[in-house]
Amino acid sequence: MIQTLVEEEYSDQARALVAQIADQKISVITPSLFQYELVSILRKLSHRKIISVNDGEAYLAKLLLYPMTLVFDDALHRRAYEIASQLNLPAAYDAQYLAVAERYECEFWTSDERLYNTVSADIPRIRWIAYFNLQTTDE
Repeated sequence: MIQTLVEEEYSDQARALVAQIADQKISVITPSLFQYELVSILRKLSHRKIISVNDGEAYLAKLLLYPMTLVFDDALHRRAYEIASQLNLPAAYDAQYLAVAERYECEFWTSDERLYNTVSADIPRIRWIAYFNLQTTDE
């Protein structure tokens, strides 16, 4: 979602995906970890002088207002651990998102090409933002 505000390689796709989600009134479900990651990423971008401190604060305020359901429970953590172990992931952060997608039988869109390449053969719900079809939003 940060790519909707900070220009990156797949920002056009990210903005189009978020617009489609809003237009179709699709519910967004994410592990509560997502908000912690927003803070961390924006702070890192500010520290690296890619964005200003003020922009980071403004972007965070805007992103925290985005309507989404946050999931946080012991069963999710246990399932994330299992998924990370099964896929031989070094950490379970990404597996939290995979566990949410599994539980709610929904797609998980990511801009992390390495994660996508690592797990896409085993996790059919994962989608890489580069593959989002921009033309579907113009119709």
